[in-house]
Amino acid sequence: MEANFGNVEMLSLEIERLTRELDQTNSEKVQSAQYGIVLLQEKENLKQKCEELENLYENSRHELALTQEVFLFLGLSDIC
Repeated sequence: MEANFGNVEMLSLEIERLTRELDQTNSEKVQSAQYGIVLLQEKENLKQKCEELENLYENSRHELALTQEVFLFLGLSDIC
């Protein structure tokens, strides 16, 4: 009878240990998912900022080209 109690006690302790490990693993999984979401949001923000900067660059290049054309038209080519 005592041998059965020892087995039950040992199994009970093992269940508790496994339950703690499962809880910890689930917690880490949730943390990882939250971190992943933050990374995806940051990636999207950086992508949007990059697109804005590329648009600004293209607009500035276009404005520069127009300004250079005007200077050439006005005979101010030595400024360009």
